[in-house]
Amino acid sequence: MPSGRKTRPESKAERQTAIASTALGIAEDTGQHQWVIHLKSFLAYLAAVQGDEERFRRLATDALSGTVPMQGALWVDWGQGMLDLGSGRVDAALTRLEALTQGPGWYHVSAMRCVPDLVEAAVRSGEPGRAHHAFARYERWARQPFTRALAERCRALLGSDADAEERYLAALEAGGPPFEHARTSLQYGEWLRRSRRRGPPPGICNSRWRPSSAWARGPGPTAPELSWKRPARRPRAPRPAGS
Repeated sequence: MPSGRKTRPESKAERQTAIASTALGIAEDTGQHQWVIHLKSFLAYLAAVQGDEERFRRLATDALSGTVPMQGALWVDWGQGMLDLGSGRVDAALTRLEALTQGPGWYHVSAMRCVPDLVEAAVRSGEPGRAHHAFARYERWARQPFTRALAERCRALLGSDADAEERYLAALEAGGPPFEHARTSLQYGEWLRRSRRRGPPPGICNSRWRPSSAWARGPGPTAPELSWKRPARRPRAPRPAGS
């Protein structure tokens, strides 16, 4: 008999994990070692997004033990940065993500896509200036709705308080994947709380900024501790130049 319990919708990360796991099996069966490394490192990143630190460590170790560790290092570095950011280790996240965007693999998709995470880590660490160079490159790349939404979120975080709300609302209006839309909603909500506001201005539909079903709890043991699963601590004030 049906239990009456609603089944949680499968997240995008879970769907990607299933597809990548199938691809990994094919690569292993056919001896395509380069793709084995790539897929294990990508699966490690997906484990990090879902808060499964144990699985991340296992896959990352396998990926980096290949004959060409650099092939797997970029996705692994982004995954470690996500784990650090999600667990509140913002200084560690900033250091790792900054190195990823400035290193020899700066052109890789992981180094470009991690820029919004770098911006958040920099702002939460009180050092927004450390994200400006990478974000300038990201802005030039952001020409489609998904990346435009993330670029607007970065502008809200890096710009003046007077322009922040306009940027957050532009990011929410642009749409994008549910997980990123929900993170933007959370950051906008944090900004509203710091501004002692109870909600968006009149005429703005609340559904544009409320977290969506993408906020389903991940399977990993660290998932409940992710910063986007709880009220995040207030970002530090920017540090004086030269300090």
